[in-house]
Amino acid sequence: TLATGDDWGLLKLFQFPCTEPYATHTKQNGHSAHVANVKFTHDDRQIITAGGKDSCLFVWHTQP
Repeated sequence: TLATGDDWGLLKLFQFPCTEPYATHTKQNGHSAHVANVKFTHDDRQIITAGGKDSCLFVWHTQP
């Protein structure tokens, strides 16, 4: 899985490898403004996102 954050507060999850522009992905909404950072935990069971303007940290649980 490839995880990205965007300027509209979305976490986007792509299947890896992602070789096509505008590839199919799922969207998760949470932040009220841009996502400043996205990280997987050491065991890949969660994704942590940091919001920019909203100053929030979100913990997203992944599914195997």
